[in-house]
Amino acid sequence: MIAVFAMTALMALATSTAMLRSPFTVLAALWLVSFSMCVLAILKLQDIETFSSMFVGYDMLARR
Repeated sequence: MIAVFAMTALMALATSTAMLRSPFTVLAALWLVSFSMCVLAILKLQDIETFSSMFVGYDMLARR
């Protein structure tokens, strides 16, 4: 998890530097969150069968 957030933080800082010429901006924080969510979603989809069986455990609609 540390590697995921470290890499997405570097991606956000690089994007902010390229777009706004400053690495530490409010947009960098927003990009950090969005990049992290995308990478975490990709990691979940690596093993779709396990994810779908775990998803039933906490989704009320999937239990029906």
